[in-house]
Amino acid sequence: MLTAPVDSTALGESGTESLVTSELELGGMHCSACATRIERTLGRLPAVASASVNLATTTAFITYDSATLDLEDVYQAVADIGYSAHVVDTGGGPSGGSEADHWVQRSLVAAPLALAALLLSLLAPETQAAGWSVLVLAVVVEVAGGWPFLRNAARQIRHGATSMDTLIAVGTLAAVSVNAVEVIALGGRHIHLGSGSGAFASRLHFAMAPVIVALLVAGRAIEASTRRRASRAMHSLLALRPPTARVARDLKDEIGELVAPESIPIGALVRVRPNESIPLDGTVVTGWSAVDESMLTGEPLPVDRGPESKVIGGTRNGEGTLVVRVDALASESVLARLQRLVEEAQRDKAPLQRVADRIGSVFVPAVLLGALSTFLIWWFVVGDFGKALLSGVAVLLVACPCAMGLAAPMAMMVGCGRASALGIFVRNGDTLERLARVDTVVFDKTGTLTERFAVVTDVVAVGLSQDEVLSLAAAVEAESEHPIALAPLRVPQRCAQPMSGSFPE
Repeated sequence: MLTAPVDSTALGESGTESLVTSELELGGMHCSACATRIERTLGRLPAVASASVNLATTTAFITYDSATLDLEDVYQAVADIGYSAHVVDTGGGPSGGSEADHWVQRSLVAAPLALAALLLSLLAPETQAAGWSVLVLAVVVEVAGGWPFLRNAARQIRHGATSMDTLIAVGTLAAVSVNAVEVIALGGRHIHLGSGSGAFASRLHFAMAPVIVALLVAGRAIEASTRRRASRAMHSLLALRPPTARVARDLKDEIGELVAPESIPIGALVRVRPNESIPLDGTVVTGWSAVDESMLTGEPLPVDRGPESKVIGGTRNGEGTLVVRVDALASESVLARLQRLVEEAQRDKAPLQRVADRIGSVFVPAVLLGALSTFLIWWFVVGDFGKALLSGVAVLLVACPCAMGLAAPMAMMVGCGRASALGIFVRNGDTLERLARVDTVVFDKTGTLTERFAVVTDVVAVGLSQDEVLSLAAAVEAESEHPIALAPLRVPQRCAQPMSGSFPE
């Protein structure tokens, strides 16, 4: 993450008092080179204290002096280098759903057409009809499936930038163009760029262009779907909060009005019915109940809560009815603060990710230079134009699916999201990376490594069989919802078997 020093000269006379942090959703970013370029651009803006771009979530966090810098200037700076930016909706964060759907649709079109082109090239490589058919299929796949690659590459070239889309566009367009030249020049037959097996390899090589595009489109669809699932997992904590809360006018109001928790002010009375989630942090005014707070404390059994007891939003109410006075807004609740901790840990770059970003910033120019060098060496030194062309295009096509820059941020995003869904909170990226080397975990609190519910482990029968004792206990507790009362209803089979040994009287 690029962090500029904060001083009164850079941030204006207001110093750090007017510093604000905004989350921006970015458009047109598809590789680590894009992320690095945007991050550097944001970091160089005046009055910017720090800027961090996350490739996996396609978002940026920028801390700046609002007294001297407007977000419109930030949007324009991002647009000047070929990308787009706007403030993320804090209600749910970026979803990525429409992007995934678009890539899936393109994949459904490109995949069968690319397969047909490959089969035609293999089964009828010398026929005129097959040559024209492969060319038409390649052009359709290039436009219908690979249009986003071409559009992004053209936009970035206009701004003097390169990215992984540049490799994809140049490589596939070169293959399709050579295929078009040979088909048009020879009326549908293939030019033998080499001899023997080399000729067959050249014919197959150019038919692989639509296959490469189809594979890349499918990869983008999988990437977008993975990002969407991980984003949902990242926001799974907020899902613990119910979508509506029952606000009561007074203690005698048993019906109340259903409203969104985000609109409830401090001091309002909220009625929580049995087995409902508590919407917001507050203090119990009336009622008694056992509240399941395992999502926060890890304690396996619910705890009793009554008048003057504190309750936390997102925890689960038991069998009683509670009237709770709201003590904190939804945005300042314990649940919201935990969610922010997870998001901050996710956007904090791990050491490995910073290395990948540095490599990604020079990867695309290096591949382009390597492809050009390969072509020139084969042409001028070896004197074989056919092999030179094939080898140069091959370098581009082999390098363009590189996911090096995406692997680290995506793994970080999925890891933090999955951990938060399981109630595990990661402090930062460095911690998550070092966790891979941990071989011993020590817990300093007993009673939390449980299955979250009570179970009957042993049955001591006096004058009755064990089965009779269990049946009677289950009958007595059948109508109760207390966690201890539910234990006889979940008796393991081993408890119904004769038990050996002696038990204390």
